[in-house]
Amino acid sequence: MIARFGWFLFLFALPGYSATLLVPDEFPTIQAALDSAVHGDEIVVATGVYYERIRFMGKNVRLRSLDPTDPAVVAATVIDASQAGSAVTFQGTETEECVLSGFTIRKGWAVFGGGIFGGGCQATIEYNTVRECRASGGPNHGGGLYECDGLIQHNFIYDNAAPNGEGGGLYGCGGSIFYNTIQDNYANRGGGLAVCSARNHGNFVLDNTATGNAGLGGGYYRCDGLTTNCVVARNDADFEGGGFYSCTGSILFCTVYSNGAFEGYSFHGCSGVLQNNIVGGPVSPVVNSRQPTYCCFTNWDGEGEGNFQANPRFAEGYRLAPDSPCIDAGRAAFVTVDTDLDGEPRPYDATDRPRGDGSDLDIGAYEFIGTAQPNPLPNRPVNESPMDGETLLGFVFSMVSSPFSDDDPEDDHVASEWEVSLTNDFTDIWGGTGYTKNFLTTLRAIVEGEPFPAETTFWWRVRHADSYGAWSEWSVPTSYQTRAPGALLQVPQDFATIQSAIDNSVDGDEIVVATGTYKEDIDFLGKNIVLTSTNPLDATVVASTELRGLNIRSPAITFTPQILGNTFGVLRGFTIFAHDNHGIDCNFTMATLENNVIKSGPIIDPNGPVRNNRIEGGPGIIDPGNATCIIEGNTILSGGIQGQFSFPTIRDNLITGVSGRAITECHGLIEGNTITGVSGRGIAECHGLIQSNTITYNGFGGIDECDGTIRNNLVAFNKTPTNSGGGSGIVGCDGIIENNIVAWNSTDTNASGIAGCDGTIKK
Repeated sequence: MIARFGWFLFLFALPGYSATLLVPDEFPTIQAALDSAVHGDEIVVATGVYYERIRFMGKNVRLRSLDPTDPAVVAATVIDASQAGSAVTFQGTETEECVLSGFTIRKGWAVFGGGIFGGGCQATIEYNTVRECRASGGPNHGGGLYECDGLIQHNFIYDNAAPNGEGGGLYGCGGSIFYNTIQDNYANRGGGLAVCSARNHGNFVLDNTATGNAGLGGGYYRCDGLTTNCVVARNDADFEGGGFYSCTGSILFCTVYSNGAFEGYSFHGCSGVLQNNIVGGPVSPVVNSRQPTYCCFTNWDGEGEGNFQANPRFAEGYRLAPDSPCIDAGRAAFVTVDTDLDGEPRPYDATDRPRGDGSDLDIGAYEFIGTAQPNPLPNRPVNESPMDGETLLGFVFSMVSSPFSDDDPEDDHVASEWEVSLTNDFTDIWGGTGYTKNFLTTLRAIVEGEPFPAETTFWWRVRHADSYGAWSEWSVPTSYQTRAPGALLQVPQDFATIQSAIDNSVDGDEIVVATGTYKEDIDFLGKNIVLTSTNPLDATVVASTELRGLNIRSPAITFTPQILGNTFGVLRGFTIFAHDNHGIDCNFTMATLENNVIKSGPIIDPNGPVRNNRIEGGPGIIDPGNATCIIEGNTILSGGIQGQFSFPTIRDNLITGVSGRAITECHGLIEGNTITGVSGRGIAECHGLIQSNTITYNGFGGIDECDGTIRNNLVAFNKTPTNSGGGSGIVGCDGIIENNIVAWNSTDTNASGIAGCDGTIKK
């Protein structure tokens, strides 16, 4: 029996007195004690394993072990459900005066809350270990805790699961979740916590997994409470949100590290404020989320005020080492966070170097206490080239600084930034700044695609960043002047390669290339320049000036359109070896191609003149442009001319020996061409004016399905293969057909002359 003394004077003097019930000394089971207890009682349980499931039944009692703050006592005081049903069940009406403290709760098995079913109670749950519990059976939630809305603090929630539902560790908890370790739990969604609107503070959320057909939120899933001073590390999601998924609460002063997911390693779909966090792990840690601010990333260079990329440099347990760049680098938050995860004061001024917003708050879950040893800044670089005051050949050139150097030998060079200005005080930046993430100190000065105007003085400077995210001072600015156009640049006398000459050219320049073999892919960079051999009219010189493309997946020669206006570059007098699918890409510019020999590779998308070239190999001319594209005087031995809704002028070309059709789907003027000895049709599916052409000895007919005007052509000695069913003269053309000579064509049908033509046929 319980010793419940009821003397009137004693109760009158101490009206708040509660009885203490002892298990097993007075009651053999915990449930027996709970059955007997009334509001305000305390139940103290001795060490041992209690094979039972307990129910609080709405009673506000304190149920505890002998010493809840002693881990050894907690480990030795076990509530083992070992059967279907929650290990601990609250009715849901319990208030904060109800306390569960200091137990190991294990092997509960229920649809909701395998460990603890809260039902929305306000009970305090503290200093417990909840492990090996499971929410199972259809959609299930809360392997460890379910709908516990009171204070949840200093618990170890470990190895629980909701394999077909949400919240391997906790589900639907809306009170305060402070200083817990939530580890090695798993669920379909929310391996650690799911749908918890509670304030999260000082928790370790480690090694949890979201797996299965959803795989969302390894650490947190749809948790809307404010999260501060937490370490969220090594969690994993099969799909999205290794650390946090779709959490609307703000996340401040947390260390979110080494989480894994298919997408959004740290944050996916998080709309709250993301500030003062250390975020480490693979690339793309933030997806579809609010832009972070004042965060340290190990592998992300996204935008956001105060963010930087650096090694956070940890001491033990995610605490900051004295040389961490995260020290004093944070920002004052919109909520007060007075202490860190260790309970140390926050902020603490540990450096004399201005960082962050000046609040001296550290980034991450821990505040560094002591005197920091700030990483030395990289040494200030020196502008080496161009020389100060130098007049440059062109507007695309190399700016070279002294190599990166740092007094810390462990530091690496991770980035450089440069600025080009019209003034030496950099108040008038030309096109903005440039930034490169590489280890080079040689920077290509193309600023946002805009060419520098000629005869203008510019100033430039550069700075380097180290692996801490620390930047050197800007170099002392130096100036250079761009030159006037119209220079003659020689390869290899002035420049070793054709591309380097193009890089240093301006509109109006001429680049003359000596005989030799040049193995490179070249890009005209949108410049109106002439690129020529020493004598484009000398066949021996042209044959001896070879340009051989290198990359089989890109053009050997590219004409890049200008941002404003068109490109009128000229390519003249080369023998060109390209690849079958990537030859000369004109990009519908007004580039001129003349007096070249094409050994392989196509001419793609020309819109300017293509004249007096000899095409000996490759697919020929593909997709010419409109009337400005004039294809004339060429000898085409391979590929033909293949249009697609094109309107070029095609005249005075010799097309012979081509495998397949000679001219196809070109709807502009076609005149004066000699088309002979091709294996396919001479002209097919071209609906413009076709006149004064000689079309003879072709292997699949002369003119076919052309609906424009066809006149004054000689169509003779063409034939079609046996059993092809096609005609060999002028066939299937529905426009005006007049004054043509159509003779001596042969076919195995009756269509050897003019056949199947529904237009007007005149003498």
